[in-house]
Amino acid sequence: MAYDDRRKVDVLALNAPGFKTDIYNESFPAGTYNMASIVEMEPVDRSENTLTVRIVQRVTAEDDYNVKVEQWKFTFEGNDKIKSVMIVPKSTQYLDRYTVFPGTSFGE
Repeated sequence: MAYDDRRKVDVLALNAPGFKTDIYNESFPAGTYNMASIVEMEPVDRSENTLTVRIVQRVTAEDDYNVKVEQWKFTFEGNDKIKSVMIVPKSTQYLDRYTVFPGTSFGE
């Protein structure tokens, strides 16, 4: 989950042993591949050990659409370590345009 390698150790300290995610793919020779910028995020559900967040991303690596909206479910273990971050099945939407607030839009 650490996009900025300078903070990788700090991010890894938040993860539980066996951390899992399906959000980022490893790339060669090192790092992650996800050419998207998060435009907006909003918590949509919370339980004792989970948090689901609606993520709006501006996509730059794919030509078929401009904006992707997904829900990411964070699962926590014990003392607030992150056990997993997974995309909620069937939550992904692809949009041509998204307006964060009047006057600020992404896409065509």
